Amino acid sequence: MRTVASLILAVLVLAWSSPALGQGAEMAGKKYGDNSSNVDQQITNASKQLEEALKAYVTRGKSTAAGVSGAVSSLLIDSDTIICASWLMAFERTMTSLAIKGAFQSDEGAALMQAMQNLKNRVDAACQGVLNNEDPPRNAGPGDGSTPSGTCPECDDERDAYETAQYRFDRAQFELDRARVRTDAAYDVAATHPEIYNQLFVSTPQQLEADQDAKEDALERARKIRDTAHRLYLSCLEACHKRTSTQVGFFESKRNKYLVGAAAVVVTGLAFTGGGGGTPAAVVSTPAPVQVVSIPTSPTVVNTPVPTQPPPPPPTLLSTVPGRWICILCVLGSDPDHHEDVLRNCPPWLQTPFEMEASGALRLNHSMPWVVVTGNLDESTRRYRGTGMGQIGPFSNVTSTVVGDFDGTGEAVRLDLVVTLGENGVFPGGRPVSYMLRLTKAQ
Repeated sequence: MRTVASLILAVLVLAWSSPALGQGAEMAGKKYGDNSSNVDQQITNASKQLEEALKAYVTRGKSTAAGVSGAVSSLLIDSDTIICASWLMAFERTMTSLAIKGAFQSDEGAALMQAMQNLKNRVDAACQGVLNNEDPPRNAGPGDGSTPSGTCPECDDERDAYETAQYRFDRAQFELDRARVRTDAAYDVAATHPEIYNQLFVSTPQQLEADQDAKEDALERARKIRDTAHRLYLSCLEACHKRTSTQVGFFESKRNKYLVGAAAVVVTGLAFTGGGGGTPAAVVSTPAPVQVVSIPTSPTVVNTPVPTQPPPPPPTLLSTVPGRWICILCVLGSDPDHHEDVLRNCPPWLQTPFEMEASGALRLNHSMPWVVVTGNLDESTRRYRGTGMGQIGPFSNVTSTVVGDFDGTGEAVRLDLVVTLGENGVFPGGRPVSYMLRLTKAQ
C-alpha cells in the first residue's frame, strides 16, 4: 500500500539515484552490488539517435529546452561499459520528471520520448544477464573462491555464503527501489498527463503497486537470509581466532620449556673440560699453600651494603597498545536507515588489520573505508575515546565517534569498540549508524 513511509523512502531513492551518472551513479552501483555490462552497437546507435532527437528538441527554443537538455544529456552513453542498475534508475527518474513537466507534448517532444524509450529498451536487453544473475562474481570480492583467505580458510564456505546472500539482498533492494520509482511515477503521470500514460507504462498504477508489495516481501526474505549467513560467518571467524590464539599459547609454552632445558644443558657442560677421546676429564682442584696473616687489633670496619636499584615499573597500557590489531567480530548495532547496505563496512574491517599509533594522543587508523579517530586513553578505567571526521564510501565530512574498553594484558589484550558514524546528519535520513567491534592485538 502507498503509505507515508513508502513515499518518504521513494524520495530517498530519488535522492540517492542522481541522473548525473558521476558520483550518484557510483553510489547507486555500490548500493546495489551493481555490475557493468558491455555496450553493444545497438546501444551506441540508440544513444546517437537520442542525441539527434535532443538537438531537434532544443532547436525549437522551448522554455523547457535548457532543463531537458541537461537531464537527457546525462543519459547519453559514450563509453564501452554501462553500470546497469544505476543507469536504469536514473533513466526512470529523468523520464518521469520530464513527463510531469510536459516536455513531451509537442511533436519534437514525442520524438524525444520515443528515442529515450528506444535507448532504455536496448540497455534493458543488454543488462538482463547482469540483473538476473543471483551469484556474485567471485573475483569482485576480497577472495576469488579459489584460494584460502587469511588465517581462517575453514571459514571460506561461510564467507562465500555470506557474500552470495549479500549480493542477492543488493539485487532485491534494487528491484524494490526500481518498483517504487515506477509506481510513484505511474500515479504522478496518471494524475497530471493521462494522455501519454500508455506511451510510458504497460501496467496500471495499481498493478505496479502490487508488484512493489511483492518485491518488499522478497527483500525481507533476502534480508533474513543475509543476516543469518552473516552471523554464521562471524561465529566461524571468532571460533577460528580463539583456536589460533590457543595454539599460539601452546607453542609459546613449549618454546619456553625448550629454552629452560637448553640452558640447563649448557650449565652442566661447563662443569667439564675437554680431555680428548670424546670423554671429558673431571677438573681436580689442588689446594693452595696456607699463608699466615696477622690480624691487626684496629677497630672492626663494617662494610655498608651498596643499595640495589628498584625494579622498573610495569609497562603502562598506553605503551603496549601501539601496533596492528585484528578485527575478529563486527556486529551492526543501530542502523534505522539501512546505511550498512550501502557502506558495507564490516567485510573490509574483518579482512584488513587496524593500526594503533601513540604520539601524544592515541590514533586508530585503517585503510578505506574508515575515518581516522584520535583520542585519549584513561589508564585507570582502561577506556579509550576518540573522534574524527572524513570520507566514508561516497560521503564526505562524516563524523566518527569511538568508545572502547581494553581487557586483558600482554598478548591476550583485546579492545571492544562501539563505532558511531554520521552523528552530524550527513547520511540520507539524517540518522547515524553504529557498529560493535572486537579487536585483538596481532602477534
